[in-house]
Amino acid sequence: MPQCRQEKTSAPNPAQENFEDVLFPEGQRAGGQNAGSREGEPAQSLVRESLPAIPEHLPIYGVKLVRTGTIAIGEQQRPRMNGPAEVAALLWRYFRDADREHFAALLLDTKNQLIGVTTISVGDLSSALVHPREVFKAAILANAASILLAHNHPSGDPTPSPEDVAVSRRLHEAGEILGIALLDHVVIGDGARFVSLKEKGFL
Repeated sequence: MPQCRQEKTSAPNPAQENFEDVLFPEGQRAGGQNAGSREGEPAQSLVRESLPAIPEHLPIYGVKLVRTGTIAIGEQQRPRMNGPAEVAALLWRYFRDADREHFAALLLDTKNQLIGVTTISVGDLSSALVHPREVFKAAILANAASILLAHNHPSGDPTPSPEDVAVSRRLHEAGEILGIALLDHVVIGDGARFVSLKEKGFL
């Protein structure tokens, strides 16, 4: 038997009415007019006025590399770093009078020639906080192809700590992601004694 098709009557939707009450208070409706003194004003403009103010100007930031000093490196303007002994000989003077732990990076070009040196962190007698973000910031700005890391032990003993090894491996992984190779991490003690983490097999 054929069934009669019943026409559906649309009942008011409470959720829609509540939503419109929020967007259009005081009798304003999306399809109608304002019941108050703003009769005839488009509903879109009313919604726009209810939104938070957007600042007209957005600050633009730039970053640049700034030279803060120099250290003596001999007659060569940009010496090539061929091994940890050269790193230790160069930075021993840099760390010589330090009474706290200093963490530094040598920035190198594609031929392992020295671009510059930057201090990453200065800590206390036994540690220095190091984060990959800070280590590679100067390397990126200097367009360095690779870096050599070094820090001093104010105690005079250059034996790497477990924390030194863990930090070195983390920075090595970060360098691989960024495309800036970490060639070595050298710990420098007194009398220019040093230990290379790469030679010890930690990198």
